[in-house]
Amino acid sequence: MKLIPHLHRRRHWLLGLALTAVGVPLALDAVESRAQPVDGTQTLVFLRHAEKPGEGLGQLNCQGLNRALDLATVLPERFGKADYVFAANPSRHVEEGADDQSYSYLRPLMTISPSAIRLGLPVNIDYSANDTDDLADELLSNKYRNATIYTAWSHGYLPDLINTVAEKAVGKEHVITEDWQDGDFDTLYVLTLNWHDGKASLRSRNVRQGLDDGEHSCPT
Repeated sequence: MKLIPHLHRRRHWLLGLALTAVGVPLALDAVESRAQPVDGTQTLVFLRHAEKPGEGLGQLNCQGLNRALDLATVLPERFGKADYVFAANPSRHVEEGADDQSYSYLRPLMTISPSAIRLGLPVNIDYSANDTDDLADELLSNKYRNATIYTAWSHGYLPDLINTVAEKAVGKEHVITEDWQDGDFDTLYVLTLNWHDGKASLRSRNVRQGLDDGEHSCPT
């Protein structure tokens, strides 16, 4: 059926008006969402991956596996149940061992996976270990400002990640830690951010997991 020209034009005009009517509220909602920062208390728990074998392998050893399993109890009991869990992307390769062989970097994900499983949560692995600036922006977005978040990472990048989060949150340079010792698998950094009108007050703590004396043999 052919439309009479003026009816055809009217149909397109009405369609355009309808789309505009839908789009304007959506645009206003988006502007309103950006204009209204979320208030709340945010708890960020940062931990290094658990113990690794002598040759690295991108993997945990048996002691590290036991630590990961114990963390599934320790973290919720001491810091509350997580709402979100992050780990460094395992697709990044590391060169380890006597021959500098390349391995997928599984350690952070394997360390935090038992906690995520116990809490019934997915693990966000969107960020590589060196994507500290982008991850800091993600952690500080409105979505997480009233949440508890566990983040398992590489000790080589954790100081930069923690300091970047702190600096972006308070809007000025804020150094919490400058180094992470090679043999330290037990330290946790906990940042508590109280958000109000888009501004945060920060409290940081350096605490121990208390799991250094874990079993060296794998669970059976």
